[in-house]
Amino acid sequence: MSNGIFTRRVDNDNDVTQQPISLECDLDAKYRKRECKLEVDKQLRKRMLEACTCNGRRLKTFLRSIFPILIWLPKYDVKNNLLGDIAAGLTVGVVHIPQGLAYGLLATLPPIVGIYVSFFPVILYPIFGTSRHISMGTFAVISILISGVLDQRVPASFCGDHQGILNISSSNSTDSFLNESTTVICHKLYQARKVEVASALAVSVGLLQTYIDIFRNITTANWATIVISSVAIVFLVAGKEFNSKYKKKLPLPIPWELGIVILATAASYFGQFEEGHKVVTVGEVPTGISPIVPGGADVVSLFFDAIPLAIVAFTVEISLCQIFATKHAYEVHSNQELLALGICNIFGAFFSCFPSAASLSRSVIYEEIGGKTQLGAYISSAVVLAVLLWIGPLFQPLPQAALAVIIIVNIKSIAFMWKNVKPLWRISRLDAITWMVAWFSVVLLGVGVGLIVGFAFSIFTVILRTRNATGVQLQKLRHENVYRDCKKYITSTQHDEIFIYQFTSPLYFVNKDRFAKQLYAQLGFDPIKEFARKKSNIVRSKFQKKRKTNNKDDVSLQITSNNRNKRIMSSVNGDGNHRYRKNSNASDVSASEVDELMSSVHSVISQKAFDPAQKYSHVIFDMKQSSFIDSDGAKLIRELYDSFCGLHITLMLTSCCESVKQTLRSVWEDRDSALYISLDVAVHVAMSQQQSGHVLTTFSEHQDIGTSSV
Repeated sequence: MSNGIFTRRVDNDNDVTQQPISLECDLDAKYRKRECKLEVDKQLRKRMLEACTCNGRRLKTFLRSIFPILIWLPKYDVKNNLLGDIAAGLTVGVVHIPQGLAYGLLATLPPIVGIYVSFFPVILYPIFGTSRHISMGTFAVISILISGVLDQRVPASFCGDHQGILNISSSNSTDSFLNESTTVICHKLYQARKVEVASALAVSVGLLQTYIDIFRNITTANWATIVISSVAIVFLVAGKEFNSKYKKKLPLPIPWELGIVILATAASYFGQFEEGHKVVTVGEVPTGISPIVPGGADVVSLFFDAIPLAIVAFTVEISLCQIFATKHAYEVHSNQELLALGICNIFGAFFSCFPSAASLSRSVIYEEIGGKTQLGAYISSAVVLAVLLWIGPLFQPLPQAALAVIIIVNIKSIAFMWKNVKPLWRISRLDAITWMVAWFSVVLLGVGVGLIVGFAFSIFTVILRTRNATGVQLQKLRHENVYRDCKKYITSTQHDEIFIYQFTSPLYFVNKDRFAKQLYAQLGFDPIKEFARKKSNIVRSKFQKKRKTNNKDDVSLQITSNNRNKRIMSSVNGDGNHRYRKNSNASDVSASEVDELMSSVHSVISQKAFDPAQKYSHVIFDMKQSSFIDSDGAKLIRELYDSFCGLHITLMLTSCCESVKQTLRSVWEDRDSALYISLDVAVHVAMSQQQSGHVLTTFSEHQDIGTSSV
């Protein structure tokens, strides 16, 4: 097969005289592996047979994939890992207690429920999870989302505002009938209230109720609670700074969160905060475990409310997994993590737990203390279990203000984010703006709406980046075998007739017009319009020629006319200027004939003087940075190829990825003659074709452009 100067011979692979391959189609023909082409039913039968085949090896592989604990537990290194896991587990267990109580309150649930979440999902994650460092349990964002769902589904004033109606409707009833009537009336009132709320719901109303009411009621705030919160904040900040300063001297970080809980509880109990200053306390913290069976109707009705919670929980969890896995050089599997998270939540639901997630702060603590495996999760679970079974009532006098501080201030997680995320503004202003939009959306509109706004804006930034991509002309650097933007680098100009263009983005419907405009600007002409103009001129020329042949002038007139034309054309100088020189042989030329001939001469000379398409013999598109191309982009490339061929310019495409090649093949039959394996090869082929005077093309109109448009 011939492709310009390059001709390959495949009859002998060891032939040292074999020419190198330049086209992608030739490369595929020689080196691409042939896929086994079975019929669909045979493929399905083969896969089913493999899936149903059971042996010891397949069973072991299946169990190890479902239960990752079977992989790491038998290989557990007691000498190197046990001490760190114990220390990290105890520390995280201590942190679980105040966070569990606080996040239970944040979810508008009894504090003990947060302790449940800190225990039951935690004991299952090491069995199914693949991360060695994350800490499952309560998480602030999930608690906020849960509180929003509960406030919407079960408002605090429900039935309470209608207690009179309920009492009247059931005053003459037995106890059984009273309970039944109360349930029915509450259900009807609840359904009616939902319709009212749905019709009046608006983002602006929610915005007003989030912030205006806070400032309106600030005078009614409990100043004792504010003082407690302020003291707790200072205590936590100072404690975190102390841990950071003396990190190397301390065997374990001091659990300042637990100190807040103990000190606030003692001060509230002996200082009688609730009686003397009306400070709301945690109240009853029951011991023991409360099994429950979730209602099927509730599960169905809450399905759509659960979607944002599931997305947020999994996104946070897999992000943390990948961060720690990268830092400590091990692998995590996203599918298995999703399975582990689902199993943990389903299991916890039967023990009064709300949805759990991975905690950034506890995970960072676990990793910094020295935790190596998930064995420490069982140690932290033992600490939480002690609270559930024995010491729960000790926390009853704890002021809720002290727990809220643990939610508001989490220096450890902030320090972790600051350490691992560099200042975005200096790296990418668009990324920094995306972060700020997401943050303000969550603060102003709530977590649910804010996350949607942040996600939508991030998608918009991706489109914006590809929409505003830049195309550059590449040239070879002097004395180097690399190609760079000729506007930014000192490049060689030895290949003036070869134009190399690179677009720094995928090519699709959003930016294809920008691709074309930048290409035309740097080429100096629009190849599609130039080709259309050339075809139009040829059609006009053929029409004029046909009209002249229909004239029935005698031979003498034709000879005279030809002589006149020759004399007039000879008067045209090289720079396009002309003048009619009258002599004795041209005395029979009329003024109208002279004007007509001069007009045609002007047209010929102007086209010859201004023909930008003659500047280049080859145009090369370097597709290295185009990761994909859609059908609109592929059609544009095909149209450009046809136009360049009509202008006697060879278009070459280099470094196309597999997806780009597949898309081009779906809309372009002649693509194989234009796809080259690399930029160097394409330039070499172009230089060889220039030297031989041969321009490779498969476009039919290139050979006889005039015959296709008449």
